[in-house]
Amino acid sequence: MWYVIPALVGVAIFLGFIVLTSFFPQSWIDSIDRAGILLGYMIASFSLAFGIYFFVRRTEIKRWFQRSRYLNTGEDFEIKEEEFKGVVIPVSRREQPEWIIRHLKPRIVVLIYTEKSRDIALRLVEDYKSQCKFLVSKDDIEQGIDMLKNPDDPYETKELVRKHIRRLKAEGLEPSRIFVDTTGGKVPMSIGAFQAAEEEGVSSFYVVGTWNGLIKDPRNRSHGRPIFMSDKRREVEL
Repeated sequence: MWYVIPALVGVAIFLGFIVLTSFFPQSWIDSIDRAGILLGYMIASFSLAFGIYFFVRRTEIKRWFQRSRYLNTGEDFEIKEEEFKGVVIPVSRREQPEWIIRHLKPRIVVLIYTEKSRDIALRLVEDYKSQCKFLVSKDDIEQGIDMLKNPDDPYETKELVRKHIRRLKAEGLEPSRIFVDTTGGKVPMSIGAFQAAEEEGVSSFYVVGTWNGLIKDPRNRSHGRPIFMSDKRREVEL
């Protein structure tokens, strides 16, 4: 067994220390004994302090060890309706966010809109306000509140999506029930949205259009096929 040699070495060092100390004066042995007691107290104190710290920060520490793990990437986005409670959706064309709202049936929705997609976002809120709650309201969109100003800056998208993920958490949603769509908008928007989901420990997905690569009719469920970009549900529930 691999542990036999280290165990034998440890026993040899211990016995050697016992034999060696037999030649020490009693005053030396008493000093070593007191030092050992103090060292034991110090180790116990540090162990308790680190134990408390690791318990309080256990979620962040666990996420650090699990970083850069993208579970179920490319797998079908098969989840129960009650699991899909909150979603952040970048908006470009209407079909993709409408398909998500119609068929995945989130309870709370956040639309990431730009000046170019503002009218689409307004119509979506107006059309589906009876089906789900929009954290960025119609009034907010009309006033340009939380509007993405530069869709070519992934950092701006990342920070805005992170803000809204935290708002969803503040609404009482567990991280395992929050999702980020990376389909709509420009490529930098998708990158920023994905990064935000990873940093906040929530799942991300992408909706593949099945009608010549597009969602032609959002009323038709078969026109979209959602797949995972990164499935964080198991990690946040551990």
